[in-house]
Amino acid sequence: MKIKSVKIKNYHSIVDCEFEFSDLLALVGENNSGKSNIIYALRLFLGKGKPRDIYSFNNPSKPIEIIIEFKELTAYEKKQILEKHRNDDKLILKKTYKYNPEENKIEFSMTSIKGGEET
Repeated sequence: MKIKSVKIKNYHSIVDCEFEFSDLLALVGENNSGKSNIIYALRLFLGKGKPRDIYSFNNPSKPIEIIIEFKELTAYEKKQILEKHRNDDKLILKKTYKYNPEENKIEFSMTSIKGGEET
C-alpha cells in the first residue's frame, strides 16, 4: 500500500493543504513555512496519539481533519480491509480531532470514505 494523496485542514499553521504523493516526495520551502507541520500531521494520522493541546488547532472552533488516500493495496491488504471501507484498489481514511471547550479536551474520530460518503 502506498500513500496517493494527503489533505490537511486546521493543523498548526496549515489552514487547508492538499498534495499528491509520487514515488519520491521532497518538501522544500523557506524556514517557518509549514514543512514540519506536514510531517507532524502525517505522524499524528499514522500514530495513536492526539494533538497535544488547543494550540495544535489553527482555529480551535474548527476540527483538525487529516485525510489520506492509499493506493496499490496488496492482495493481503484487500483481504484484511472490509469491502465497505475500500474502493477496489484504494482506501481513503479520515481522522478528525475536535476541541471540546466545555471539558477542555480533544475528541477523536476516524472514518473511511467510499463513493464520497463517510462510513
